[in-house]
Amino acid sequence: MSYLVFDSNILIDYLGGNTDALVAIDACDNPVISKIVYMEVMVGCRHSSMVRAALPADYESALATVESLTRNWINSTFSILPIDDRIADLSIEVRKQTNKKLPDTVIHATGLLNGWNIVTRNPDDFPPLAELPAGFHNIEVIVPYTILAP
Repeated sequence: MSYLVFDSNILIDYLGGNTDALVAIDACDNPVISKIVYMEVMVGCRHSSMVRAALPADYESALATVESLTRNWINSTFSILPIDDRIADLSIEVRKQTNKKLPDTVIHATGLLNGWNIVTRNPDDFPPLAELPAGFHNIEVIVPYTILAP
């Protein structure tokens, strides 16, 4: 059974219609996200084309619809791992060594703690750690596709 930890950019790409993201997700037997990824994606619902195109009077209804559809898709596609004390403590260590943003350190710690590789378009957000706590090893960062700048 293959478990992979997905970064929010892959989910956001899929929700934006990127078929490469769908292929990457579907290729995994057990796709996993951290609760922080769930939070990032749900907060981003307000930027969806359906919500942005809504008339002011229809904004709340459009946002509720997009949030409901997104929540249902995430819950039916991914296992969502909580941010427990072990993840929090390891995230602190990752942050000390990498100075990356907190959401990325939580995702990184989730992968490290479970020994699962990370799927992202931004490999620089998940550098190998120079010093790992006893019993841990660096994980791979998989970049399934790239998006060319316009």
